Amino acid sequence: MSKSQPRQVDIAIVGGGLVGASLALALRGSGLCIAVIEAFTPTAPEHPSYDDRTLVLNPVSCQILSRLGIAASLEQYGVPINSIHVSDRGHFGRVLLQARQHGLEWFGRVMEAWRLGQALLQQAQNCEQVHWLSPVRLNTIRSFDGGIELALDGADKLTTRLLVGADGAGSRVRELLHLPATQHDYQQTAIICNATPSKAHNGMAYERFTDTGPLALLPQAGQRVGVVWTVATDQAGSLLTLSDSEFLDGLQRRFGHRLGEFQRVGKRANYPLKLVRAETNTAHRSVLIGNASHTIHPISAQGFNLGLRDASTLANQLSNQTDPGTADLLQAYQLRRQPDQDETIRYTDSLARLYSNDSITGKLLRTSGLLAHQFIPALQRRLVLNAMGYRDHVG
Repeated sequence: MSKSQPRQVDIAIVGGGLVGASLALALRGSGLCIAVIEAFTPTAPEHPSYDDRTLVLNPVSCQILSRLGIAASLEQYGVPINSIHVSDRGHFGRVLLQARQHGLEWFGRVMEAWRLGQALLQQAQNCEQVHWLSPVRLNTIRSFDGGIELALDGADKLTTRLLVGADGAGSRVRELLHLPATQHDYQQTAIICNATPSKAHNGMAYERFTDTGPLALLPQAGQRVGVVWTVATDQAGSLLTLSDSEFLDGLQRRFGHRLGEFQRVGKRANYPLKLVRAETNTAHRSVLIGNASHTIHPISAQGFNLGLRDASTLANQLSNQTDPGTADLLQAYQLRRQPDQDETIRYTDSLARLYSNDSITGKLLRTSGLLAHQFIPALQRRLVLNAMGYRDHVG
């Protein structure tokens, strides 16, 4: 990974988070010169991508990441999910999915975001054709016939034949390209932390729907679990200011005692939840991927997996291309990715709205849905395949 600043590149990736770094790695060996423009230094403690969030990596994502050279890290730090328990607090119905019953070794692996980022950056150290520019911010964009000129911090300028926006939900690239996006505020906030229960998780992930939003507990190394507790935004502040013992008491009441008593909790962080969807992913020699294109509700843990499929598909589209920014290539990418993006967004948005609906009709729909998935194997199989990332398998 070169830290020098070129004047001209084939591809400029704005955003060196998990999706942007994955794309840069996927393009190694392509013969293309790549610049990654990142506002934070990779090891900065405030880096928004390399934090303590718990990621669920489905099998397709694990395949993609293994091809990027981090199979050993996945094996060492990625805790396998052997079973999934889904329930609705205070209502009948539950679904227990077991990997072996579906002919699988595991459903996915759980890994902390900072560990995954560390593994990706270690691989990037060996990529001479990748120029990592950080901390550097994008100021303006100027389009011309054969490419795009980027004005960076200070007086620095960079020209590129393809601009990739991988800079998150508040994408500067999307803003400068004047690409419209639709937004929906769920009026919910996810409280993220790690906790240690008294009983072993045995590789089981829990998704528990409550009247304030979903509560997910994800298996981590040792006896810890990653907690994603969704609450109404106006309740988030009070949860963050509770003492550890008070927070654990509240978590216990929400989740129950399937894992015994919660004993310890780590640092808490909060993430307001919104659906953001760009109306188009492409412009003149430009494309959006990951959260810059679509930021979705964390229910069912689909967000990073969807963005990683964007990066893998785009890298495949650009392989063996002399000009990576042609309109035909970008249109082909848009057509390839749109069905997977549409279905994943529709799936997560529908679940988020359904399990935030506390009306009698909403409760009946949730109970009947869980019961149907409990007793109808075909529905379980469809649920498993969708969650595992097989909507648009990129080989």
